[in-house]
Amino acid sequence: MSSNSNNIFNAVSTFDGKHWLVWSGTMESYLEHQGISYVLTETAPTEVKATDGSVTNALEIKQWKHDDLRAKGSIKLRLTEGVIANIPTANIVSAAKIWEHLKTQYGGAQCADLYAYFQTALNAKYNVGLHPDPQLLVITTAFARLENESLSIPEFLRAMIILNI
Repeated sequence: MSSNSNNIFNAVSTFDGKHWLVWSGTMESYLEHQGISYVLTETAPTEVKATDGSVTNALEIKQWKHDDLRAKGSIKLRLTEGVIANIPTANIVSAAKIWEHLKTQYGGAQCADLYAYFQTALNAKYNVGLHPDPQLLVITTAFARLENESLSIPEFLRAMIILNI
C-alpha cells in the first residue's frame, strides 16, 4: 500500500458498533477508491467453459477473488475485536457477507437515535422572522426518519406537535 493509500485508509475509523451510517459511508468510499467496492454488491463470476472444457473466464474469477479478499481484509482491519467476535464464521466467507451482517446488526437506528428524532420534533420552535417552510421541514424530516425506522407518529399527534411550535 502506498503512503497515499495508507493516509486514505487511516481516514476510515475503527468501527465499534456505533455510528454505522458514518462508518459505512467512509468505508464504502475507501473501497471505491481502491476499485473493489463492486464485490459488496456483485456475486462472484461463475465458470464459463469452452467446448474443449477449458475455463474461458479464469482471469475474471481470479480478479474477483483477489478483490474480494482485499475488501474483506480492509473491512476486518477497521473493526474492533468485539465486533469481529460477533460475526458468525459462516458470514466471513466474503466481503459481501460481512457487510450484510454488519448492516443487519448495526444499520438500524438505535433507541437513542429514535429518541433524538422525536425530541427534534418536540423541541422545534417557530421564529416569526424566518420563513416557515424550513422550520416545518425540521419537524417533517424528524417524522420521516421515525417512519423509516418503522415508528409511525399518528396524524393527530403530528398535528398537535406542529400546532405547538
